Amino acid sequence: MVLKAPSSDSAVSQCPWRAVSICNSRRSTSHHKKLRTSSEPSRYACKGSPKPQFRLLAFCAHGVLTLRPLLAPGEMQNHPNETLFKADIAARCAINAVLRPKEDLHIATLSEMFVESQLERMRQFMMQEEEGREILKQRPLFDDRFIDYEGLRRLPENTLGYALMKFLDGNSLHAGHRQPVRFVEDEELAYILTRYRQLHDVMHAAFGMGISVESEVALKLIEFHQTGLPMTLLSAAFGPFAAPLLRVQLSAAATDVALAGGGPAAVASVTHSLTEAPNSWLQLLTSQKEKHPAASATPAATPAKTEDEQGPVVLYPRQVLLNDLLPWADAAGKAMRRRVYCLFVEEWLDKPLDAFREHCCIMLPPAHLLPYCA
Repeated sequence: MVLKAPSSDSAVSQCPWRAVSICNSRRSTSHHKKLRTSSEPSRYACKGSPKPQFRLLAFCAHGVLTLRPLLAPGEMQNHPNETLFKADIAARCAINAVLRPKEDLHIATLSEMFVESQLERMRQFMMQEEEGREILKQRPLFDDRFIDYEGLRRLPENTLGYALMKFLDGNSLHAGHRQPVRFVEDEELAYILTRYRQLHDVMHAAFGMGISVESEVALKLIEFHQTGLPMTLLSAAFGPFAAPLLRVQLSAAATDVALAGGGPAAVASVTHSLTEAPNSWLQLLTSQKEKHPAASATPAATPAKTEDEQGPVVLYPRQVLLNDLLPWADAAGKAMRRRVYCLFVEEWLDKPLDAFREHCCIMLPPAHLLPYCA
């Protein structure tokens, strides 16, 4: 009902999770060769400094915030100092993942560094189950080439497919926009990593988690219990540093045009500053107090405030993540009895979401954590 027939294109059917990365990486490799053969001086060179360590320091300072074009699959084994090369990329991606948590390229690249042993372990888990063996045989892809997204939107509201599309549409996401695998040489292991990435949105829908930093970090800890990938543990360990100390959820009165200062652009700027600047919420609280002065001292004369008249809700994502969300995620990951990447999730899309949760023993977050998971 919601599945499509696989494409007959040979280039895609042979290794579809490699097709995009091979094309992009070949262009990147030719670009590197052109740079190496050029007679122009390197832009990373530190002018006026004859010491090579200074030139290396200048190169690393530039490389920390700039991810160079990546090698094509198959060239990693022939690259000199393969371990050092991977360590260099892993270090830069780890820093960028903390500085730019909304960019998935850095986290995706970091997940491919030194993961062969864990991917082999995931393959063994799949080979132990009948569904897992069938998945490795068919190698289905969870993207628009195999999934009918319009069909998912027409499903009943209590189904897994409808919940998935509600999550994707509500956050302007697309399940097929996942980074291709570049650094895993074995094709079957590369497919296993690709399937894990493509089912990440299904985990969001199943656990009812949003795309906030604290939600992503908590979900990574659950995925660590599922996969054992080092990147998931690193994300859970260092992700709290990327979580904001403070977040203010504006009420309907706070987003009023007159209160915000003139128009929709002003409303957007206030909302953005509250997200980025921890101290700017004081200005909003002050303006709220001036806009709505204190009521009479007589309790009986004070009318009950509606939900729209309530002041802004102040959340503390980092504190709650460390004290509540991560302990819940650790317990939820241990409670799961089925590995999602070993399941034919495609066959569950038109089935009730509660049935899928019961089948996998999914433990939902408690009610007091829902504002941080939305």
